[in-house]
Amino acid sequence: MTSVTKKTRGTKGKKPRMPLPTSADKAIIAGTEYVIIPSAEFEEWYVDQILAAVANDRLKTERAKAAPWNEVVTRLKKKNAAKGKGT
Repeated sequence: MTSVTKKTRGTKGKKPRMPLPTSADKAIIAGTEYVIIPSAEFEEWYVDQILAAVANDRLKTERAKAAPWNEVVTRLKKKNAAKGKGT
């Protein structure tokens, strides 16, 4: 009985891949490598990248303003109770 083993390469030394949509592919045209993405998926992917960048920036710069969800709810309940709205 013969056994076949598959060699796997590690990621050592590889450049990190840009987070493109899974349908993105590469094409070589006249010796230059291009990235090809279906236009229907590009807009959604691009908006996701922008929102992720904004969220990441806010987490870095406005960390002191962050509060756990339970504290936010408690503050809102107190504020509404003080106004006489109640919940």
